[in-house]
Formats: sequence, structure tokens, C-alpha cells
Amino acid sequence: MNREEVSPAVLAHALGIHAGSVSRMYGNASMQTKQLQIISETLEHDFFAVYSSILNFKKPETIIQNPTVLVEKSECEKQLEQKNLEIEALKKEIETLKMDEIKKENAFLRQINELLKKK
Repeated sequence: MNREEVSPAVLAHALGIHAGSVSRMYGNASMQTKQLQIISETLEHDFFAVYSSILNFKKPETIIQNPTVLVEKSECEKQLEQKNLEIEALKKEIETLKMDEIKKENAFLRQINELLKKK
């Protein structure tokens, strides 16, 4: 977090409120989450993480795919496993193609050697 002090006027401007409202906001027992988000961004400090650490709940087994859709972690793991299997299959195919190319090269070199022996 940037340790420089942010004036109430700067914070008020970021929140789109009057500077006097910032002082009153400090005295309130609650705050809108959007305001806390803007304050977090303005002060470059994650105040949501502070509250989360205080709650000390077990973290849900979900990750955010995008802001509107939650995808279960197990589904993502299945997709990842499938992609890893595809990658492994492609690696094997590449190795097979490389071996085929090496075999063709070896056969060609044998033919050249046979021709050289005949001379």
C-alpha cells in the first residue's frame, strides 16, 4: 500500500461524494461494498481481505470463471486433466513422427551406402 496520505478531498472525489461526507463515513458502523471497493482501489489496499481474514471461514471450493459465473473447482480440474491427456497424446504423436522421419533418413542413408559400395 502506498503510505502517502490521501486527503478526504481526494477520497471524496474518487467516491463521487462531498468531502464532508468522508468524515461522516469514518464514523459509520457500516459501508457500501462499492464504496469500500473504490477506497481499496484509491488507497491501493485490499480492505476486503482484511474483513475476510477476520471472518476466518473455510474458503469455498469454487473459483471465479468470470464475474457472473461460478465454476466448481472439480469441473476445472476435470477440464485440466483432459487437456493434459490431450497434450500427452500430442507429444507421443510428435515422437512417433520424429521416429518415422529418422527411420526414413536411415533407410535413405543405407541406400546411399549400398550405392557407394557398388562403385
